[in-house]
Amino acid sequence: MIVSAFIDGFDALAGDKPTVKGSGTLTSIDDDGSVIIDKKGYEVNPSATIINRKGKSVHLRSLSLPAKVRFEYIQAKTGFIIVFIEEVRDKKIKKIRSQP
Repeated sequence: MIVSAFIDGFDALAGDKPTVKGSGTLTSIDDDGSVIIDKKGYEVNPSATIINRKGKSVHLRSLSLPAKVRFEYIQAKTGFIIVFIEEVRDKKIKKIRSQP
């Protein structure tokens, strides 16, 4: 049955497998929807949640690269599949010189 095969194929995304958390620098978004984070390739689930640094849900391609991100992924038979990406602010804070 096609429906059960479809559901079985996405069981891992429905919560059967625990997610792994990571962070790094997103440097590339490929045409096939995969991404490169810290020189490692990941598939991105079409229903993955993408959050920009303002906390809004956005399309993956709207992130400015390179971007510091936190992400969650699962390991499937086909490789690593990202289910969540959140852009984070760079923690470097510019110091403002006080004027005399």
